[in-house]
Amino acid sequence: MIKYIISCIILALNLNSINGIIITTPLNRNINTIKMSYDYDVCPDYLTKFTNLFDTKQSEMIVKGTTSFLTKVDGIGGYILHTNDVIINFLLNNEVLNNDIKKGLILQLISLSQAGDATGHKILQFYYDLVSCLL
Repeated sequence: MIKYIISCIILALNLNSINGIIITTPLNRNINTIKMSYDYDVCPDYLTKFTNLFDTKQSEMIVKGTTSFLTKVDGIGGYILHTNDVIINFLLNNEVLNNDIKKGLILQLISLSQAGDATGHKILQFYYDLVSCLL
């Protein structure tokens, strides 16, 4: 069961477009609103071919298992941010490296964190789509 869920998550991460929550931000940066629209009736094609195979009890079990899995994985972000804090402080306190190298390494670390955050967003989008299709 867990192998199936992980396979679905990996599949979702490799897709370019995922239906579900559409977030639009205004071009005017002075307006701090985010408009969200939910499309409850659309099940993406990549999930439809799998979710139609399950009955209600199996679907609920998959949603429960996925929810449990995500709560365990959610703690990783905190560890990454703490590790970034330690590494950045180490780099800033290092007298051997010049400022340009420090800056480049810190920006690369932040870039990696952004990539991880974007991956987390894709996983949550997949989770949203999965629940929308199964329930």
